[in-house]
Amino acid sequence: MKPVALGMMLWLAGSLAAQAAPSANRIERVPIRGSATITVHVYERPGATSVVLVYPGGAGFVRPQLDQNGLPVRLVAPFLAAGHEVLLVDVPSDLRGLNGHRMSEAHREELQAELRYARSRGHPRVWLLGHSRGT
Repeated sequence: MKPVALGMMLWLAGSLAAQAAPSANRIERVPIRGSATITVHVYERPGATSVVLVYPGGAGFVRPQLDQNGLPVRLVAPFLAAGHEVLLVDVPSDLRGLNGHRMSEAHREELQAELRYARSRGHPRVWLLGHSRGT
């Protein structure tokens, strides 16, 4: 395992211990295809030079108020503290869950739209983080 990856894992493990998840600054709807959109929960960090897109596993739904103890929500605070903006990415509006969707060509196209959105926010570096079946 590379030292950077190991260091990141150790940092995350230590940072996730009992941190309250912050509230999203706002919720955006990003167009992906036709009338379908992706809901993105935006956690801004003044002075951030990168953004982390977080994709939850399971059915893929983002419910920060209900999932305070879920890993994707608990990841927000440590990434903000490390100087990154965080975008929690929900399921496309035209789907009722993932059911293998994140392994499809349609998801690849959605990723392109999400990356364009992230870069339009002025961040030169974009990181993708999938949890479980999150990508």
